Amino acid sequence: MQGVIIEFTPGEKRVIDRSLAVVKRAKSKAQSILAFAWDVSDAWSQFLSTLFGGMPGQTLASRAGRNRHLPFWNALRKFLNLLFSPRTKLHCERAIQRDLERSKAILSIRKPYYRV
Repeated sequence: MQGVIIEFTPGEKRVIDRSLAVVKRAKSKAQSILAFAWDVSDAWSQFLSTLFGGMPGQTLASRAGRNRHLPFWNALRKFLNLLFSPRTKLHCERAIQRDLERSKAILSIRKPYYRV
């Protein structure tokens, strides 16, 4: 079977190029919105964790992963791992690592408050 070659007129090429540019901009905007939504959900998780006595900057998932020996946090850990299982495996355990990486990044750019 032979391949088919399709030739487009210059007008059709312009329409295709414009359409591709629109799709590319829409994809970029969608990625920006999703990144913003992820950051907001992460901030809420940190806020709620701190509100209920956790360390500042620690998310609920990370706290549940660290406190798995306590019944409430173990149940929350299992629920969060099940909820996020289509997206990630062992969500709470990975949240611990993400919190550590975020803390290290913040400490690496923060200037010390004391003078030497």
